[in-house]
Amino acid sequence: RQRKRTKGKSAPSDSTTSTSDAKAESEEALKEAGINSWVESETKNEIDAERTLDIIPSSASSEIIPTGQRPSTLYPPEVRCVFAFLHVGCELDLVRVVTRVRGAEYNPKRFHAVVLRIREPKATAVIYASGKIVCMGARNEKAANIACRKFVRILQKVGYPQAKFAPTEEEPLIRNVMAKVKVPFPVSLDALATHKEHSDFANYETEIFPGLIYRMAEPKVTIFVFVTGTVLVVGARTRTEVLKAFDNFYPVLCMFKKPNITTPSNPVETTSEEQKAIDRPN
Repeated sequence: RQRKRTKGKSAPSDSTTSTSDAKAESEEALKEAGINSWVESETKNEIDAERTLDIIPSSASSEIIPTGQRPSTLYPPEVRCVFAFLHVGCELDLVRVVTRVRGAEYNPKRFHAVVLRIREPKATAVIYASGKIVCMGARNEKAANIACRKFVRILQKVGYPQAKFAPTEEEPLIRNVMAKVKVPFPVSLDALATHKEHSDFANYETEIFPGLIYRMAEPKVTIFVFVTGTVLVVGARTRTEVLKAFDNFYPVLCMFKKPNITTPSNPVETTSEEQKAIDRPN
């Protein structure tokens, strides 16, 4: 009996560590899924634009930047989506939150977090029991700031007065800024992907994705380039990094600029016999 009891005793498990690791992995997967969904929505627009590319003329001097002027001032990137991360400073009972907040969603079998949406500004929050909030879908930094404040206020109203909005330098509020910019000329993606200086950073597989994926080393961002001249900057932590990335990448776009594309005046050539048949009176 004594042996059986000793055998049956279980050693202390690392459930706390495994739970925290699972949460970190789920947050990274959530962040990646949000980025992918935004890129996919922008990609659909670019696929439609590529169909009319043959009738869009590009100006010969469109890529010329005045001396001393940055490309981002001439073609300013537009911030389209922002990810924000915040810790409210206390643990939360997710069942309590979902039962007291209208419109909140919680399905622990599928995802161990509460999903909450607000309309103004339009944003979605993923709220974890640890007190961490991931805010997605805000159009800019200001909207993300307002949305996070509203989410904290909602938690305060449902029984968590100690919840606070207090981002720090170690844990800043804005973690991922995604921007879009359009240059007025088409880009040769095949030439860019096969160039010896850029092939290590570029990935272009048309069977998988219609755009070229360029992973920049400094600043550390990912750039999606489409043949239409549309550029998506993903992974920047601040707006300054977005501007710096585009300024560094613009000379590469100019290097692989496609020649002027115009619609031919006489697309169908006729032979002399066909021409005689056309001119012959009935």
